[in-house]
Amino acid sequence: MGTIALSTAIMLAFYPVWLIVMLLTVLIAHEMGHFSAAKLMGAKSKLPFFVPLGPLVMGATWVKTKNLTDQIRVISMAGPFAGFLVAAAMFIALILVGSNIGAIFAAGLASREVLSATIGSDGRRFRKAKKGEKSLNTFPRISVPIDVHANWSMT
Repeated sequence: MGTIALSTAIMLAFYPVWLIVMLLTVLIAHEMGHFSAAKLMGAKSKLPFFVPLGPLVMGATWVKTKNLTDQIRVISMAGPFAGFLVAAAMFIALILVGSNIGAIFAAGLASREVLSATIGSDGRRFRKAKKGEKSLNTFPRISVPIDVHANWSMT
């Protein structure tokens, strides 16, 4: 988790603190969702790490599965599910305190998690999960500021 401190320090040069907190909170929740699901499903997993790329940050969780279709599908969807729950909770809290700009940004983060689960890297991994498939690696992608994370799974 030491890489999150470096990512935060670099992002401080580009974004206000409230935005960084929101982005990193959803990113950490997303990656910890993958990590927790992997542990619960009996797969080998390492703690998530984060790679600062200037104003962007990429999250990654290394997971080694037994190539069981159900195991891979649960692990791939756990990240977006956790990230969506956190972003939705932020949205509700920000609406209640009257922060419209923050609420709009939280809604964007929540929709980004839905996209990740459907057409993004996690959805792609979910669709590719077939019995006996040797590799589910997806090429990591660099994200733009509103879409601040990418996921890797190394099998």
